[in-house]
Amino acid sequence: MAKVRDQHLGAIRGKVGDSVFKMYGPNSFVGKAPKEYKKTTSEMLIYNRKRFPTTSAFASAINDSRYLKRLWESSEYKGKTPFHKVCDANYHTSRAGFMNVSARIVPDIYKFDSLKLNLNESVFKVEFGLSESLIASFPAPYLFVGFIQLSNPLDKSTVEKSKQLRFLTIEEPMNDFAFENDTMNKFSFSAPENSFRIINDYSLVIAYFAIISRPQDDALMDEKPKSFHKKGTIIKGKNIYDKDLKKFDRINDDFNEKKAEADSQKDIDEPGFVIRVK
Repeated sequence: MAKVRDQHLGAIRGKVGDSVFKMYGPNSFVGKAPKEYKKTTSEMLIYNRKRFPTTSAFASAINDSRYLKRLWESSEYKGKTPFHKVCDANYHTSRAGFMNVSARIVPDIYKFDSLKLNLNESVFKVEFGLSESLIASFPAPYLFVGFIQLSNPLDKSTVEKSKQLRFLTIEEPMNDFAFENDTMNKFSFSAPENSFRIINDYSLVIAYFAIISRPQDDALMDEKPKSFHKKGTIIKGKNIYDKDLKKFDRINDDFNEKKAEADSQKDIDEPGFVIRVK
């Protein structure tokens, strides 16, 4: 920003043409005025702008856990930091105000054969299946991870904007666990009564579950930590979830249809032969 030396007309503030004058102490400075942008009417662009803060909030919550952060740090997803790797892996699962059930709280490809999840004010319990070959490659100690997503508060008037979307991370270490391959394994977090009563304040609640093997110092281990996960479970608010997914599908289909029409018109307008001299 340039400094105005001659102030014989007095202090100058405000916009003049393409320039903006500002005062810092006794001195005046002039800079180029920011361009005015037209407000977009594109439904897809408006919707996508709402997806970025959702993805960012999700990645920030994941990175609050040092164990989850370490997993993402060693993953092969794009990004210089674990935060950016979570965003890279999950942006396509974000929606306008919540992450869908396909969001990944861990980066590994290993999945439970099946998963049943039950969550209420005081209980977070799961039943899951694992194949015999995967159990053999999943040594102790373990970290059991629960992740709860809360959106669409019941009383929006009393909830701050920053709390319209919230995440709860639950972690419980286990020195050992007797996994079975021929029956459903059962686990319940050792949560005090009413630990999860905040779920009563939100209309859409989605819960995720994962298990991490060897969540200790990687430098002392022969191999990197490994984790299992499955798609999230909608605890309540399925009607809200389905309604938004249908909206997104409609917007996406409309966007792709218009893009295809524009591309086809571009092909028609393009000449078959071009020569340029510069």
